Amino acid sequence: MNIEYNYRILLTRSKEDSINWSSKIKEIGFHSTILPCIDFISIEKSKLNKKISQIQKIDWIVFTSRKGVEYFSKINSYKISTDTKIAAIGQATEDSCKNYFNRVNYVGVESNSISFSKELVSIIDKGSKVLLAVAENANNIIEKKLISEDILCERINIYRTEPIKQLNKKKLLSEININTIFFASPSAVQGFVNQVENDVEAKVYTIGNTTKKKAESLGIKVMGVSEKPGLEGLIRVMNEYS
Repeated sequence: MNIEYNYRILLTRSKEDSINWSSKIKEIGFHSTILPCIDFISIEKSKLNKKISQIQKIDWIVFTSRKGVEYFSKINSYKISTDTKIAAIGQATEDSCKNYFNRVNYVGVESNSISFSKELVSIIDKGSKVLLAVAENANNIIEKKLISEDILCERINIYRTEPIKQLNKKKLLSEININTIFFASPSAVQGFVNQVENDVEAKVYTIGNTTKKKAESLGIKVMGVSEKPGLEGLIRVMNEYS
């Protein structure tokens, strides 16, 4: 990494998640600015309770995000059986499972949906019943893969992410005084565009190609892509392009 370069990184996740990343970035020795670009919206509890009441014995529950674990834990009508195994993708999701459920049975080696779905079919028996707890606007890669391998998969949308709404008067990027931007989701990209006039160039790094494509569709040039979720992957990619 170019230690002579004065990294000033714009964090575009939710306020809570960005604060966590900001602390880690400070430890590394870089500067960061927080601009929340997404909101997390919980699905109405009555809808979740109705959905969960229709689900019979589950062999596996699969979580793909920390927020999914958090919101699932608040469903009062359902308690995870000790016979049900828990799978998680990524370190943050693993930590959240341990925090709320005191256990996790499998953590994905790879952290993108395609690779994780292949891992799941290698450890879950055909005919097993799987509950996939995800965001409403998450892709359907995992459930399609499980179903194609004769695994019974029931999807439950726990929450949704929404971009920050369009501002009547946008901020100028030059006024924020950053030179690097991290995007972790397509919603964050949209939330950024809704708030900021991109009047100067910045080095942009994304998590995943879906986020990259969203950025490029809105006229934002992406320098590098991390295939792993989390700050560490973005820092690693930033290092490669420095």
